[in-house]
Amino acid sequence: MLKQYTEDQVILLEGKKDLSLYKIISGKVVASINHGKPNETIIGVLSSGAYFGEIGAFTNDPSIYSVVAYEDCLIMEITKDEMDEYAKLNYRDLLAIMSNMANSMIKLKTNIDLLNKDITSLLNDHDNAKNRAELKDRIKKSDITKQLIQYQIQMGLISLSL
Repeated sequence: MLKQYTEDQVILLEGKKDLSLYKIISGKVVASINHGKPNETIIGVLSSGAYFGEIGAFTNDPSIYSVVAYEDCLIMEITKDEMDEYAKLNYRDLLAIMSNMANSMIKLKTNIDLLNKDITSLLNDHDNAKNRAELKDRIKKSDITKQLIQYQIQMGLISLSL
């Protein structure tokens, strides 16, 4: 189904379950984390031909990012019920989506490794155990640490065992 979105209209909201896959037919959208909050981080600008919503469409999990129309745009929404037929008719597009997801996982792993290296360096640079303990506590409680753990879980890089 084709839908029109106007500039600044929210299409996909972080933390909300949305099982559809979206393809941009025309216009541009902005993908971000913490949309509308002081610590909002833009993770990409997508334009015609790009897909988003893969997390919900392929895992049934809530979205890990928000998508907002950067300008007026036309978006194709592919629902769960339409996915099989869409896949049969557009298998090359699905292969491209899978390739993009794999590349995203590689970039995520690289960023996590760099962050871990920076944290280790910070911990090693502090002179005494008290400062190290305080720094470790701040890192554990930080929003970025929570986000990284959430992304690692959602991307399948780590799992929780209860």
